[in-house]
Amino acid sequence: MKLLITGSPGIGKTTLLKEIIEQAGNISFAGFYTQEIRDHRGKREGFQIVSLDGVTDIFASVHYKTLKRVSKYGVDIKKFESVAIPSLQKGIEEGQFLVIDEIGKMELFSKKFKQLLVDIFRRKYLNLIGVVMRYPNRFVKELIEKPDVEVFNLTRANYKEIPKEILGKILRENL
Repeated sequence: MKLLITGSPGIGKTTLLKEIIEQAGNISFAGFYTQEIRDHRGKREGFQIVSLDGVTDIFASVHYKTLKRVSKYGVDIKKFESVAIPSLQKGIEEGQFLVIDEIGKMELFSKKFKQLLVDIFRRKYLNLIGVVMRYPNRFVKELIEKPDVEVFNLTRANYKEIPKEILGKILRENL
């Protein structure tokens, strides 16, 4: 089972993902989420990656002068990979429910991450909950069109129903 959440920027996809993990009881999760970094005025300066076992690093910033860029953010692929890859590999080895936030433009600069995604989505027995870019490119489109993938489009109107539906699926799968 692969459950993916998409929606407009700022709609609450990461918040929803974290709430589902918190409410899932005794299910063991491995993976990562990303969160915005804001300055003292509240202006967004970058993004941090946080593994579910507590490893963090800043992988995108307005201060990074890298060749890989999304909008005003330079992306440090090595910092992203140093957190994302080990956390997902550990989850695969231990048979945990995988968490990926996000499969988006910044993250997909990593060839290692893309290859790991191909492997994860190929394995039928691996369970996953994650966030995926709203307008998928060819690579993401191929992932989300696999038969065991379900995509939930989060909106303000369905924000209360979607977590219940996803949580129900996760709990039924892990009975």
